Amino acid sequence: GENCIITWGSSSGAAFEAANRLARLGRATRVIAIRLLSPLPENRLFEALAGATRVLTVEQNHGGQLYHYLHALRLLPDSARMLARPGPLPIRPGEIIQTMLEQY
Repeated sequence: GENCIITWGSSSGAAFEAANRLARLGRATRVIAIRLLSPLPENRLFEALAGATRVLTVEQNHGGQLYHYLHALRLLPDSARMLARPGPLPIRPGEIIQTMLEQY
């Protein structure tokens, strides 16, 4: 299966860097950086997730709102996991990599 990170906002840069590092470890990972939550381009997101079996949402907030929003829309596979943490310190690429390796 394929690795995929879904993110938005301030976590996007860290997600792309994590994907680059994971690729160097032999774990190709695509990043979907959502730019618009409303209206959410559901069809494009569904197509972008095709074939992804290891999905991690990464977001800079306490409750994982993006994860729960996408899950409620049935866009995420059941195996999807989330990394959500409030600021003020930004999520770092190393945290994303560690979460991917631990969860999958």
